[in-house]
Amino acid sequence: HVYVAHGGKTNRRQQVDRLVIMVSWMQAEFRLTGIEQIGRRQVIAFWKAHRDMAPATAYAYWLAVKVLWGWLGRVGLPPMPRSAA
Repeated sequence: HVYVAHGGKTNRRQQVDRLVIMVSWMQAEFRLTGIEQIGRRQVIAFWKAHRDMAPATAYAYWLAVKVLWGWLGRVGLPPMPRSAA
């Protein structure tokens, strides 16, 4: 409920869609049983598998991962894609 209270509606919907795409990919690739199993390894593997992504798109996905990172209580920032770094 806290997440839906901030930012524009369109942006929130796009970020949720991006998170669903990323988490679904990670679940299929790594056979995750819970969202708490997402870490640096999974995020880096996602970036490597999607190297053809445009820099602006990759940055938008990274912003979505950053929100997830905060929800999971991870320290620091999630790994950035090389194209957006």
